[in-house]
Amino acid sequence: MKGLLLIAFAFNAFATDTQTQSTKWNFQNDPYRIDKNFENRLDLLPKSGDISSSGLGWPGYFWANKKGGIAQRWSSEKPQHFKYESPSLIQLRSMSHQKISELSAAEKFDIMMGRYDYPTVKRVWGQTSKRAKAWHGICHGVSPAGLHHIEPKARTLINPHGIKVTFHSSDLKALVAYYYAKISDTGIIQIGKRCFAGKRNPFKAKGCKDVNAASMHIIMANRLGLTKTGYIADIDPNKEVWNHVAVKFNSKILGIVSPIASSAAGTYKRAKVYTEVYYTGGVDPSPFAILGTQNAKWDIKKYEYYLDLDINNKILGGTWISKARPDFIWVKDKETFAHDYYGKILDLL
Repeated sequence: MKGLLLIAFAFNAFATDTQTQSTKWNFQNDPYRIDKNFENRLDLLPKSGDISSSGLGWPGYFWANKKGGIAQRWSSEKPQHFKYESPSLIQLRSMSHQKISELSAAEKFDIMMGRYDYPTVKRVWGQTSKRAKAWHGICHGVSPAGLHHIEPKARTLINPHGIKVTFHSSDLKALVAYYYAKISDTGIIQIGKRCFAGKRNPFKAKGCKDVNAASMHIIMANRLGLTKTGYIADIDPNKEVWNHVAVKFNSKILGIVSPIASSAAGTYKRAKVYTEVYYTGGVDPSPFAILGTQNAKWDIKKYEYYLDLDINNKILGGTWISKARPDFIWVKDKETFAHDYYGKILDLL
C-alpha cells in the first residue's frame, strides 16, 4: 500500500558513522510531540506488543492512481478503469446483481446516494491519471483508516430507488481510505523527515534524515506495547513513500556498552537493541475481510540500533546501526465524519 503524504519537509545532511552522528533527537524527531506522557525508561517499557488481534491494522490495497484510484473496477473481467460509462437508473434496474457488484467502489457509493451523475467517479478521475507513477495512490488514507476502523466485512444494501448493491470488503476499505486521504482534516503529527533521494546511495544523500532510533523505540513500545493504539510509518527510507500501520514488535537487548563522544548529555550507558516490527502488507483488493486468513500479508522489518540511557535507564537518544529504518512515523486523529455527502461513507461500515 503506497501513497504520497502531502506534508512540507525540511532538509538536513545525513551522517552514517554511528561513532560521530549526534544521538539526541531534534524537535522534528521529538517523540513527546505525539504524547508528552510517554514512558521513557527502558526497563519499564515492554519488549513486545501486538494489536493485530483487535481487528485494526488490516493489510490493504493502495488504490493506484494509474488505475483510477477507488474508481477502479477491480473485480470486473474488463475493468477499463478510465473509459467506462457508469449505468443510469434505468440501466441499473435491468442489470444483474452480479454485474452491479462488479462496479467500482466510487460508483457503488454514488448509487447508494441516488446520484446517477456519479460525482465521486468524476472527482476521483480528476485526481488520478494513467501517467501517474506506479507508487502513487492513497496509502496515506488506507493506513489511518486501518488504524482507526475495524476491518469491514462485505455488505449488501438497497438504495432509495430499490437498487441492491453489494459492497465488497475492499470497496468499503477504499471508501473510508479515500475519506481519510482526500477529505479528512483531522490532526497529523509526524516524527522524522521524508527522504527525497533515490535508491542509489540514499544514506549519503542530502535531505535524508530518518526518524531517530530512540524516538522510534519510545513511540513503538508505548503505542504498541502499552496503549495498544499503533502508529503509521513510511517504511521505505528512500524517495518513494510507503505508509504502513505498525501492528506488532519484538525487541531484545543485545548488550550494554559505554557512551561515545556524541552521546546525548547525561548518558551513562548505551544499550544495543535488535527489534522486529510487523507492518501491514500490501495486498490486492478482495471481496472478503482477510484478517485471520492466509491472505493477510505482513511486512517484517529488522532494525538494530543503540539507545543512550541515563543512570536511571531513561532513554536520552539513539543511533541507527542497520540501514533498515523508517523514513518517518506519524499518527492521525480518528475521523468522526461530517454530515455531508462523503460523510455518509461512515454509514456503510
